[in-house]
Amino acid sequence: MRLSAEERLLLALCREEADFNVPADWDRFYRLVQDHKLSPLIHHNLKKMGGMVSAPSKIMDQMRTHTRTTALANLLYEQKIYCLLKLFNQDGIETIPIKGITFSKMIYGKNMVRETCDIDLLIRKKDVLKVDAILRGLSFTPTRDFAVLKNWQDVYSYGHYLKDEPLTPRYIVDIHWDFLPPEQSRPALLKKAWKRATPTEIDGNQIMVLSPEDILLFLSVKFAMDHIQRFLLRSICDIANFLKVYKEKLDWGYILQECNRNKIATHLYFALYFSEKLFGVDFPMEVRRKLKPTVIKRWLFKPLIQRRIFSKKSLTIKYSISYLICYFLPTILSISSPRDIFWSLKVVSRRGCCFITKKMDKNFRKGILRRF
Repeated sequence: MRLSAEERLLLALCREEADFNVPADWDRFYRLVQDHKLSPLIHHNLKKMGGMVSAPSKIMDQMRTHTRTTALANLLYEQKIYCLLKLFNQDGIETIPIKGITFSKMIYGKNMVRETCDIDLLIRKKDVLKVDAILRGLSFTPTRDFAVLKNWQDVYSYGHYLKDEPLTPRYIVDIHWDFLPPEQSRPALLKKAWKRATPTEIDGNQIMVLSPEDILLFLSVKFAMDHIQRFLLRSICDIANFLKVYKEKLDWGYILQECNRNKIATHLYFALYFSEKLFGVDFPMEVRRKLKPTVIKRWLFKPLIQRRIFSKKSLTIKYSISYLICYFLPTILSISSPRDIFWSLKVVSRRGCCFITKKMDKNFRKGILRRF
């Protein structure tokens, strides 16, 4: 992988390595850190390394300011998530926080190292309309109306809510009733994740959390989905730091079994592969051998993923083709036998229809907004 000096410096600091002496453009480095939303982590690691890497005072001041802002925003998000969990619990709604504040505290022990952009909550599909009503009652504005959309179960797997309050960041709440879009849903995997979730005390609050094995599977699936988003490097960083904490505690037998049953072995392989390649976190050789995809998949997708890790969005034909390939990437990665090809064609066609439906939905909303 060809990387610039700034990109290599970023990876070295994520790994807390000080043996990096290549001159770098620190202004470009800071922009890169901001783009990948890694500023709090890099600032934390620079302080932890005790001046072994001498960053310009201007850059350190900028990162310090950003980290303080992040810490305040995370604190407000933390209070909001505990409030929502309490309200949902009073209505008998089972809720599991995913990513965000709880994930940051599990991995880093504090909530100021990882920048939180929203609140992600896993709920059961039967509770969607009930949760929708509660959030509306709290003045959250939905981006889509589930009471009006008759086919929302077939098109969406999450709901997006916004709330603006004075002197606070914009609150964004995403409610998920599945890890994957409906056309790629793995009901068996989701059912087991709910069954294996356990209550854990965080800051004096009883919170349901996914098992470490299910968190890794979720992060791997999200990694595949993030190929159409901007924060691919942060996804890999999350997986790498998660493995540093839980690698020795994981039930790899269960993970391999569920990967094969739910056709996500290749998703996990590439997530682990890039965690090792970029952040130096190794995983058992036996797991590597059992997850290893075909030569064609490795030849086709490794370069594609590598290019997109530090890619910049641009309206070019090449980027558009890459975007479409990556939009269908989770489905393509699920192919493990000739029989799966027919299943994949069906899923791709459904995913294409959902893609068009969602784009029409976005364009419709934009048209409505223009009228006002």
